[in-house]
Amino acid sequence: MTKLNTYFHQFKTNLNTDINGLSLAIFRIGFGLILGLREGIGSLLSDKFYTGYMSTLFHAPYPGLAAITLPTSPYVTYGLYFILICSSLFIALGLYFRVSSLIFFLTYTYFFLIDYNFYNNHYYLICLFGLFLFLSNAHSRWSLDSCRLKIDPPKRWHLFLFQFQICVMFFYAGLAKLTSINWLNAEPLKLWVKNFPKDHLFNTLFSNDYSAYLLSYSGLLVDLSIPFLLLFKKTRIAGIYVMIGFHTFNYVVLFSPLNNNVIGSFSILGILCAILFFEDITIRTYINKILASFLFKESKNKNLPTKSFLIPLCFVLFFVIQVCVPFRYLLSKNNPNPRWTEIGRSFSWMDFTTHKISRLDIEIGQLNTRPKKVTISNDLSKFQYHIGAIPYSTLQLLKFKTKQAETSGIKNPLGYAKASVSLNGRPLRPITNSFLNLDRAEWIPFSNQLWIRHYNDL
Repeated sequence: MTKLNTYFHQFKTNLNTDINGLSLAIFRIGFGLILGLREGIGSLLSDKFYTGYMSTLFHAPYPGLAAITLPTSPYVTYGLYFILICSSLFIALGLYFRVSSLIFFLTYTYFFLIDYNFYNNHYYLICLFGLFLFLSNAHSRWSLDSCRLKIDPPKRWHLFLFQFQICVMFFYAGLAKLTSINWLNAEPLKLWVKNFPKDHLFNTLFSNDYSAYLLSYSGLLVDLSIPFLLLFKKTRIAGIYVMIGFHTFNYVVLFSPLNNNVIGSFSILGILCAILFFEDITIRTYINKILASFLFKESKNKNLPTKSFLIPLCFVLFFVIQVCVPFRYLLSKNNPNPRWTEIGRSFSWMDFTTHKISRLDIEIGQLNTRPKKVTISNDLSKFQYHIGAIPYSTLQLLKFKTKQAETSGIKNPLGYAKASVSLNGRPLRPITNSFLNLDRAEWIPFSNQLWIRHYNDL
């Protein structure tokens, strides 16, 4: 017990030690510029924001979060998005940083939670990064706030939050690949490399099955090795280079702009994350000597480690949550393959381990009358066309169309849905048992969804 107390005291002291803060400052500036300019303004100019949020009335809420909806006025929606962009740029400038980072976290998370179909590991990570920035003193250096205020230097736990989350992301992404028979059989990489456009620079080099296996297993090894390489000082520099190389390859080759870049700015953000692990490496001093003389001044305050036990206890709680949440799919009965059912896939770092194509038909009728097929294409944006592959979203769309029918004058309408999914190039298979009746199907978390069909060979 004495040794345990000693370890806990050392852990607490280490977390509360002042650090240089240079890597956090560089990350803050890059993060704000990427989210404000490339993602924020870029989404407006490319109509990505309009297509995703404004062009359709249907959005599937997250389970238990049905109250989170878009404002009725489009002007309010655009206003909120403008505030999100401004808060990102204020983060980069380090201007009113604490308020700006809180506003960014709240507005970005709000838009993230509008539609379950928009879920992406990268968006989830950005939400967490927004929260971490709010909790940190990343504006103690190279910020406009540091020119007018005395700001305490960052604590080690400010930096450790980012480092820990990045390692969690890589480890669970690797674990998702390792436990996927499909990934070990080079799926869906076989499909991806064969679909490279003819004018792609690496089309000839990678468009074969051997390349698919090479990319599958190298991706698996990279994801699983990076957290451990970054954990130890002797191998940290190697881990940083592997991390940079991984994200560069993804952006240039696998998910390049020529090849339907579905990961957006995440590769650039991933490369930027590498700077967070340079804190104890000599290059930090080198960068500091060159740049500190003509950039914003840094705070000179130095605080002694605090004696609070709250910070380490919160870390333990956060650690438990991040470790356990990816396994929550095990709580759902009759859910042997979350990649097929999508149950428990969100917040579990399982993205980009499957390739799905879906077909969905919805029919509306009444008791003792033959249901008629209704059009759903007008209710979906291009970011929602995969909705048939997600049983939860299929049910939400079915309820939406049934309510529409009731509003149009159909009394006691009955809704039916039939969804089929192609997984990694296989033929389409029904994912719902016959026709899904709205009266008999309700989404109850962690319960046995009897209307979802399972297959042993997936």
